[in-house]
Amino acid sequence: MPKAFRIHKNGGPEVMAWEEVPVGAPGPGEARVRHHAVGLNYIDTYHRTGLYPVTLPSGLGSEGAGVVEAVGPQVEEFKPGDRVAYAGGPLGAYSEVRNIPAVYLVKLPDSIPFEQAAAMMLQGMTAQYLIKRTYITRPSLVPYTAKRSDLLSTAQDLFNMVLSGKVKIEMNQRYALKDAAQAHRDLEARRTTGSTALVP
Repeated sequence: MPKAFRIHKNGGPEVMAWEEVPVGAPGPGEARVRHHAVGLNYIDTYHRTGLYPVTLPSGLGSEGAGVVEAVGPQVEEFKPGDRVAYAGGPLGAYSEVRNIPAVYLVKLPDSIPFEQAAAMMLQGMTAQYLIKRTYITRPSLVPYTAKRSDLLSTAQDLFNMVLSGKVKIEMNQRYALKDAAQAHRDLEARRTTGSTALVP
């Protein structure tokens, strides 16, 4: 059975439980994704501590990259074997495999490694919309990618910049996914720099 991090109460990294979780067939509009890499973001610590409240028990993480294993009814854009990445949707990226609404997925070019994709989607797409579309002071990616067409164009802009070499993703740390609690400790202690990937 696949494993994932779950929190049953708020607190420090010690509340992160590495548990077996059932992952059934994807439901309508969902895809089952086997993660090859998961992004670590500071907001994940806010969800864990309760600074940003989540309904418990909860998964953690909202950024990942992997391969589609199966799709549910009404999913036409993706098929098993597709390389995908995402930043957003329900929490639960800290997992080996998960079902996620397909509307959050984008196809990942073959030339972008999974680890790089998992570590760049949230920050990269946020930078893209800040530069091209807004000047607000407390930004959020969600309104700028709520429409499918906006998500796809924002992700494509990011992929084009990375592939052209104009944007370089600094990948300074890699942790095994099962060591995500240590990654949280290091992140909160400011022992990390640049992007970090969690690898199943």
